[in-house]
Amino acid sequence: MTELNLNDIRDGDGYYRDGLEVLSRALTWIRADDARDECEIPLPDGVGSVVIIHAGIPAYWTDAPDGKPSSFHEITAGSAVDLLEGGLKQFDGVPVDPKLPENFDDTPNDERPDNHQVWWYRPFIVTDRWEPETWEQYRDRLAGYGSEPDHSPEEWAQMQAQQERGWYEHFPSGVRYDVRCLDGGAWDRSTWWGSFGTLEEAIQCAHSGPAYRQARP
Repeated sequence: MTELNLNDIRDGDGYYRDGLEVLSRALTWIRADDARDECEIPLPDGVGSVVIIHAGIPAYWTDAPDGKPSSFHEITAGSAVDLLEGGLKQFDGVPVDPKLPENFDDTPNDERPDNHQVWWYRPFIVTDRWEPETWEQYRDRLAGYGSEPDHSPEEWAQMQAQQERGWYEHFPSGVRYDVRCLDGGAWDRSTWWGSFGTLEEAIQCAHSGPAYRQARP
């Protein structure tokens, strides 16, 4: 039996240079044999795979990494291309600062479109950095709500310095790593699993789950 060969368009990191070409070859491979009705396309270790099922109309599926309970979820062809081309950059199988779909954290779970479905039970990491707010920015922000500052420029500068010290006390590198996951814990957004001072700690949380879940008897 002829195997599907994608080596010429697969990079060393396990992703593919042309996701559309991958889908086209896979569909041609399925149609070449009446006994075939699906094709599994591997992704890098820990990321999962993309499965094409063809029963008259192509359908695209992906499995969540690390055996999360989501099993397989149907995705669009566009999401399949994003996955195949490494649009979701991974560290140890965990996406870091991924480009999330529009309104991802502002959509009721039972109304999510197809391009949200690939994110069910797939934890990801979002980075944040300390950015001070000047008194002028503070004033203008309140003005947008029809309010005036409660603090003088001197008071605000002291408050900002205190907040900066607290930030670096918890996140010495200056970077905060937030782990989030669309797991149904919130009705219209991804669930916060924890915030960490290192990428390694965040990845460990993404693999093992949030501390509050582990603490349950």
